[in-house]
Formats: sequence, C-alpha cells, structure tokens
Amino acid sequence: MDYPNKVHVLKILSSENEDFFDGITRMAQVLFDVPIAFVGFFDNKRYWYKSIIGFPIKETPTQDTICKFFLGSNRDSLVINERIGGQEFKNHPSAEKAGIKFYAGAPIVSKTNSILGTVCVLDFKPREELSEEKVAFLNVLAKFVLNELSLRSLKSSVAQSRNYENGFLNGITNLVDVSLFKMTIRNGKLQRFEFLNQNHCALFPNAIAQLVAKKPVYLFKHIHRGDSKQVILDVIKGIVNQTPLHLHYRIKGVNGDLRWHSVRTRPFMDSDSESQWFGVIEDITLVKNYMETVKNVMFTVSHEIRRPVSNIVGLIDVIRMGKMDEKNLMEFLGYLYDSAQELDASIHKINTELHKVKARLEAYK
Repeated sequence: MDYPNKVHVLKILSSENEDFFDGITRMAQVLFDVPIAFVGFFDNKRYWYKSIIGFPIKETPTQDTICKFFLGSNRDSLVINERIGGQEFKNHPSAEKAGIKFYAGAPIVSKTNSILGTVCVLDFKPREELSEEKVAFLNVLAKFVLNELSLRSLKSSVAQSRNYENGFLNGITNLVDVSLFKMTIRNGKLQRFEFLNQNHCALFPNAIAQLVAKKPVYLFKHIHRGDSKQVILDVIKGIVNQTPLHLHYRIKGVNGDLRWHSVRTRPFMDSDSESQWFGVIEDITLVKNYMETVKNVMFTVSHEIRRPVSNIVGLIDVIRMGKMDEKNLMEFLGYLYDSAQELDASIHKINTELHKVKARLEAYK
C-alpha cells in the first residue's frame, strides 16, 4: 500500500487544522445535520483526524476506528445504522462505548486504489435511511479531498490552489439539488458569500446572481412579504447569539407560483468579530404540499367520513332487527342510499387530493 508514503510526503499527518479540510468537515456536518463529522487519514498503525467537529480526539489506533472496514475492501461507501441493524457497532467496543448509533463514510482512494483516508459523519442516535443522493455526496467530498491532495503536489502557490478549490467545489456541488454556501459575518453584519454554488439561480429565479454573491441581504427582497419580517428577525437573533438557524419561507417562482424554501446554517467563530456560516438552501415545496394534502385527508377521514359511516351502521342495525313494514323498510333504504352517496363523495375527495400529490411528484421528477 502506498497510503503512508502519500500522506507523509504531503505532510498531512500530525499537522495543524487547515481551512480546506475544515470546510469539507463543516459542509458534511451541515448537510447531514449530525453532531460529529471528520476527515481523516491512515498511517501504518493509526488513524489521524485531520479535521473533526463534535468530538475531542486527534488520532486513534487503526484497529479502533470504524473506518478500518474500508481497508482491504472495494467499498465505495459504508452506512451503519442501529435503526436497521448496525451489527458492526456491537463488534466494535470503542464505538459502542462512545454511544455511536449511526455512521456514514466514504473512502479517499488514490489512483493506485489505496485507501488514504475517509470522510465521515456520526450521530449518537439512529437515523432514517440515507438517500442515494446523500451517500453519493459523501463520495463527492472524498474525491474533492483526493483532488486537493493531488493539487498540492502540482501547484506551488496558495492563490492557484484557492482558485482550483472554488471552481471544483462549484462543479461538484451542482450535482445535488440544493444550494450550498459559506458566508462571512463581521461585526454582526452580512459581508458576502465566500462560496455559493450555482443552484441558487434555480432557487431564486428572479434574483441577479452577481448581486447575490456580493450582497447576501439582497435575497431578503425576494422572500414573500408575509415571511420576510420573521426571517430577518430570526437571522439577526442567530447572528447575535451565534446559534444555528433553520428557516422556512416562501418566494415567488419563475411562473409566479409560490415556492417553499428551507435554510439550515451553522456559525463557526474565526474571531470575536468574525464568523463563517456554512449552510444549505433547498426547495421543500413538494414536502409542504404533501403535508397539506395529508392534513386535508385526515380532516376528511375524521369529520366527513365518520358521519356517513355511523349513519350506515346505525341504519343496518335497525334493519337487521326486522321489526318494520315494507314502507318503513323502503324509507330506511333511502336513508342508507343517501349515506352511501355521502361516503362516496368523501372518498372521491380524498382521491382527488391524492391525485394532486401524484401530479406534483411527476412534475418534480
């Protein structure tokens, strides 16, 4: 294996924190919404955490890290989730002792197919099953790290490295249907987006891309009037208290329709006066519409269906008693028919709502 030589030559092991690796770690933490994320590399006998958030550790023996499962294998990813099994945790004392219930990782693989390290996220609680898209994003981050390692052996200036980094990151993050950003806040004021992938153009179709990059506050003008005041208040509160934000708001789409956005972002202090905010913006209109449909269906079931069903049951009980003449029987059958018609109308209403969801899903695809 060539991984010890590779990382030693690049002086990665036992080195100080660097913005590039910290940026990868923070992006993974925000996107997966987990307490722990890290980028690490293998040595002959140890695993070195080049960048880690959420757990006080710098290195560990190779046999004690969950990432060892990548060594000697052809895995392109590994997800261990106690919710759906997670047998590896039971055979891993250090993970069990730390209370780890969820792990997802991707290997950093050299051109000679050696495992140099991993990009991983952890949680102390079981998680829902990860989508293929999110697992693929871990692989993208791992490839990004590999390209940075290759870049360091070819580039001689920090400026060249920074330009490559931003261009490559912009390209790979455009593969996912969210907008990722890094924003600087200085002395309590929004400065500019240090990084913003191109997907924000689809999320804010009426905004001017050049203005967005230079002046983040410009986006507030595109938020629905009914939501903008609360969003601004929440952002100010988050900046003052340096606390994570999770916002929902509406904007006007390209066809004039209302779209729902979700923003998740976390601050990381660089100094007393400056902080970096890493975040994700995504379109959740489909989720909002689905929840509204579920709400309507539940209302129909609990209110509109219950009445005709109760009527039908009551009428059948009376008819089964058999103590009525033909005239009364026909009258009761009429009532029964009316209740059945009411029930059919309610079911039709539910089907209509479900067809709306299906149509939205087809349009989304």
